[in-house]
Amino acid sequence: MTSGLEALTTSPDHEKMADLAFTRMAFGLAIGILIMVVNSAQVPIVFLVKSIRDSTSPYIKSLLISDCVFGVATTAKYVYEIIGVVSIPVSGIHAAAILCSHCHIVLVSLDRYIAIFFPLRYEGIMTSRVAGISIAIVWLVVCFFWLFAWLYVDIQSHETQYALALFMIFVFYVILVLVLILYGRIAVIAYRQNRKVNDQATTPANGISQATRTLALILGCYYIFWLPYFSVFSYSIFNVDTENKRLLIVVIDGSLLFASMTRLQMSSFMHAGRKLTENGFAPNAI
Repeated sequence: MTSGLEALTTSPDHEKMADLAFTRMAFGLAIGILIMVVNSAQVPIVFLVKSIRDSTSPYIKSLLISDCVFGVATTAKYVYEIIGVVSIPVSGIHAAAILCSHCHIVLVSLDRYIAIFFPLRYEGIMTSRVAGISIAIVWLVVCFFWLFAWLYVDIQSHETQYALALFMIFVFYVILVLVLILYGRIAVIAYRQNRKVNDQATTPANGISQATRTLALILGCYYIFWLPYFSVFSYSIFNVDTENKRLLIVVIDGSLLFASMTRLQMSSFMHAGRKLTENGFAPNAI
């Protein structure tokens, strides 16, 4: 006679769940490796090509390093899951790296906000010292978050996973609203300046300005690649029963993982590609 436990582990639903979980883990591992490979190509370009290094914002450089850590942590996390081991330090680093990337988005947004609204005072406000201190604060906060997750949190506990999920959702939506406010004000100023230039010009320019296109692309990358993930994840946390929630989390974690991770690469590729076009990739620039 088959025991209840054996019947559960050999049931079609359990096998389907196991297949979905393994697919998610394999997909996550592939994405983690992809992030590491992509960043291993971007980091040397940004840090070794002099023309790009000198013109690249320190916040973008720090974001690249954060993405490298994120790629390593993602790879390690899914390697541990595939072999059936739960690593609290690795899970903490993975969550901290996501937090770090979002915080860098805020720094970049604040930097652009000050550059637009205080152009004459920008050099005096956003000095290299201010940039270094703000980046150091972000990394210190992330490190303290990781230490808290490592020393005081049980990742295997359902209550802990729920609390961490709520925290990450809260942080995401706070940053989302803040970035929307900052770039919304920037967009208004850009629109007014564009109209003013067109009114004063003999032949008004047609179409959307390059600055507006860049702004729309940055916002689009952030919202398109992160908002669906956290929206569906929020729904799964608050509005789905426990049994279906497990299946839904497995599905959305695999299907939206690529989109949410890809967002991290889009901003870096956009910035590096624009700098390569402006400055040229010359060997004597290294």
